[in-house]
Amino acid sequence: MNNIFNSPKGTGGTITWNADGWTFVLTNEHFHRLVDELVSDSQWKSMFALDVALNTSLLNEIHYEKLEKVLHNKLVEKVKQNPSILSYEFTGKDAQKHITSFLETYSYYNKNISCDTIYMHDNSSEIIQIKQRKEQTILEKLAKKLGKPFNEINISINDVKKIKGSPLKLVLTLTSGSIFHFGDSGMSQE
Repeated sequence: MNNIFNSPKGTGGTITWNADGWTFVLTNEHFHRLVDELVSDSQWKSMFALDVALNTSLLNEIHYEKLEKVLHNKLVEKVKQNPSILSYEFTGKDAQKHITSFLETYSYYNKNISCDTIYMHDNSSEIIQIKQRKEQTILEKLAKKLGKPFNEINISINDVKKIKGSPLKLVLTLTSGSIFHFGDSGMSQE
């Protein structure tokens, strides 16, 4: 079964929506709000949302596909009316809450960075470690390995001021004023 909505492992709780050759990424909370708003089948919608978010099989395939199509069609209409619902802007504590899942999702789909969360030696601060990577060689692709790292940036979660965009194309602003762009061509700093 080729699902329209997925929660790839290692993406920190984001949901991908594959619509007509495009991939959109929703936060887990946003996805659950959309299911509540757009799916009228109250008997099954909670199990459907859990199936997608947790990669489980609570619903049988017929119910799952029916609800998936309903949500997809209604979401397409909603996005046609207001495309900005697929873009996020978080500041302060909300930005700090979502940055890890956004970067994990970005690194899942764009193999030009890897992202890890580490802690200071005394557990006083959570650090996001971002490694920029060269494009994979043919041998690395065959071995399912990432390209070799060539740059590393460490950012304290507490320094995250704002994130804007979607997990596949985002702008990260730090309290120091540094701005990082993550997009199709990789990561860049202003």
